[in-house]
Amino acid sequence: MSKRTCVATILYVDDCEPILASRRAYLGNQGYEVLTATTGATALTRMQERNVSLAVMDYNLPDITGVELARKFKMIRPSVPLILLSGTMAEDLIIPSGLFNRVLLKGSHPGELVEALRELLECDGREV
Repeated sequence: MSKRTCVATILYVDDCEPILASRRAYLGNQGYEVLTATTGATALTRMQERNVSLAVMDYNLPDITGVELARKFKMIRPSVPLILLSGTMAEDLIIPSGLFNRVLLKGSHPGELVEALRELLECDGREV
């Protein structure tokens, strides 16, 4: 029996390296290729150099906010879905309408993220 997965490249942006390592391993085990970046500048380079299917980003980065980074991503690749992670509830943030496809609470179970990835990438559990 084939492993059910969705073939996609995820760009995960967070300045906390232990979180990056953990999510990279978890998402890798789910069948995703995971690129990582700890700064907005590195993330922009990765977005320009690679065919990214979806980007996940922290709200607070050392050199830029997640909102500013998302705007720059949209200029490079307008169709790439974006997920914002925040340690604060979404209602407490000023997030432009329509910029992000999902807003998730940072630290939520990784299964929530995988579910969002599958929905946004329209993965239906097809065998590959």
